[in-house]
Amino acid sequence: MSQLTIILTLIFSLLTPQSNTVFKKIERAFLQNNASQLYLLFPSGNHINLSFPEPISFSDQLTDQQAYFLFQKIFSNYPTFEFYSLSEERELQNDNTIFKSRWSFKDKNNNNQYVYHVFFLLKKSEKTGKKKPEKWKIIEIKAARI
Repeated sequence: MSQLTIILTLIFSLLTPQSNTVFKKIERAFLQNNASQLYLLFPSGNHINLSFPEPISFSDQLTDQQAYFLFQKIFSNYPTFEFYSLSEERELQNDNTIFKSRWSFKDKNNNNQYVYHVFFLLKKSEKTGKKKPEKWKIIEIKAARI
């Protein structure tokens, strides 16, 4: 009986699409309000363009570490209700791609709820470092309030 279980598990794992894609990693980071998971997707030594409308109201270029601290603050003040992809994974075929998503969250200060469309510009990295081995890196994040 245990051999059958192992065989079925192997077959299902081969038929199931990879859940480790960069889209899933971004989704998981937002759903878990986890800046550390996003940090792994930021390019080391380069700046990331970030732009968020009210109530976050932020627009600037930051290093990977500065972006990490910004997202820690964002996630602590604006916890996620839902986050889901509006892109399909097959769009990851070019060296640059845009990941479109929808993010809803609550402002802890006044309990207002907000919904954004969030666009992530992803670039294939030429080399992967030991600290951040992900081959896709987020080089820009722009949000628009719905």
